[in-house]
Amino acid sequence: MSVQSQRLAELILKEHFGDIVAKIGVFLLKNGSRNLKDITSRLKLSKANVCFITAISCFITRSFLSRSQVQKSLVVLIQHGIVDGPPTAGDAYRLDFQKILAWLCYPKFVALVKVNYSEVEELIFEELLKSGQSLMSQVVQNVAQRLEQNGLTDKTPEVLCEMIKAGFQKLVQSSYITLVPKEKSPSEQSPSQVIATTSSVEASVPFLSASQLQGITYRKRGREEEAEDEQSEAKKTKTNELDPVDAGMYWKINTTRLTEELKSKMAVSAASRKVDAVAGNILEAVFQYALHHIPFKEVYFTDVLKQLQESRKVHLSEEQVEQYMKILCEENLLKRTGDGSGGTYNIETKRINHMLCQSALEALVRERFGNKHHRIFRLIILKKYLDQKQISDMAMVPQKEAKEMLYTLLAEHFVTIQEIPRSQDYAPARTFYFFTYNQQQVASMVMERCYKGMANLMILRKTNQDQNRRLLDRQASYEKQKMLLEQQGAGQEELQELEETFTPDERKTVERLHKVIAKLDQAELKLAESIMVINSWLNCQ
Repeated sequence: MSVQSQRLAELILKEHFGDIVAKIGVFLLKNGSRNLKDITSRLKLSKANVCFITAISCFITRSFLSRSQVQKSLVVLIQHGIVDGPPTAGDAYRLDFQKILAWLCYPKFVALVKVNYSEVEELIFEELLKSGQSLMSQVVQNVAQRLEQNGLTDKTPEVLCEMIKAGFQKLVQSSYITLVPKEKSPSEQSPSQVIATTSSVEASVPFLSASQLQGITYRKRGREEEAEDEQSEAKKTKTNELDPVDAGMYWKINTTRLTEELKSKMAVSAASRKVDAVAGNILEAVFQYALHHIPFKEVYFTDVLKQLQESRKVHLSEEQVEQYMKILCEENLLKRTGDGSGGTYNIETKRINHMLCQSALEALVRERFGNKHHRIFRLIILKKYLDQKQISDMAMVPQKEAKEMLYTLLAEHFVTIQEIPRSQDYAPARTFYFFTYNQQQVASMVMERCYKGMANLMILRKTNQDQNRRLLDRQASYEKQKMLLEQQGAGQEELQELEETFTPDERKTVERLHKVIAKLDQAELKLAESIMVINSWLNCQ
């Protein structure tokens, strides 16, 4: 594991789980699989090493991690699927770096749910995101409490519980959430075993009646309203907590399904640019049907027609749709595998991953070096092996300028030189020098730079927030007080007095800070997308 990947993993874990969990995660990342005894002994500093100097003694005290802290940290990591827990005592814990990288895309996952579903489904998704994995009954309880606390619903308890349950089932039907496997941890299984089909997972959704959900959700409020039954209600609560209705059926976010949907949207955009918007809509219909079965199964032509009719985005005859399917096959996005039901097609996943990765690398060259460098880089990709004169002529760039650009790309490791000697002595005068491109090498190099860039962005954002923490807290307090006064119907004089506590200079500083943080957040999201695309292609190799 490289230094940059360890640095990024530590920052992600520290931001979401704290310093102690980050320390455990980095230890497992550096040392590989370790059991609890090994982790505790390696992280625990011996008392014999304690120095009498006060400063060093304080440092050692802060660095000490007890067995209890290590156990709690491992529980948190296991709960979120980052560490694979041992099936039996004494076995090793193993950290999955890919699960840590998935946290970079979680804002995009939330945005997907927000676009496709209502606020209830979004709250369910966020609840599972916070807890890592949870029972359906517990999710319903927490979502109902959040809706009540925020004043977002005026529905009766029965209607509210049924609404949350319906939202949960929608997320299961779309495979956005899935059951946690009971026998094996997710990392020990293949993707086809981890991600069940929609029908099998949907059949596993527990049947919870409105009265059961209402009892779970509103039991605490019932005790407050009926003080005389407090003891009996407490006993019922304890009984239900020990033996919930859906005990043992834990649910988690289906990161593989959501990642594939993000990549499918990028592939649809690429098809729209390369062919036209109609081809993009047809490819989107293919993905909408296929995303319910991961890994992708064969897609029938008749199913694509039904999907297009339901979406109502394309109004074409069967012959026209078939012609577009042929074009998509020629572009290596689809592959025709049979003639049944009007034709069967497979999605070329490896080809799409290759295309998206290559597009990300080309975009990097264009943004960093300019259009001429991008033209030369793309020419080398298309032609595989070219010498300097051929590149100059085909790219229509003067030889001197082409030479400078080529050696800039060579120095940055985007292209390599292949020597082909005409004699065994490798004399330069009798040797051909061809510039070529190795996507595996370039993608690995760019991935390391992406790790470094993402870590730098996270540190810069955290530094800006920490340096202006007092000002941000004051601004949040000001906004809260202003909202309370407006709700209470305060007059203009009270609002004016409140506004005077926040000076114009402070307002300008806060606005400028929010703009800087917003730009850093956008840069992180864009870089996370590049990491996801390149990492998907590297994992396919």
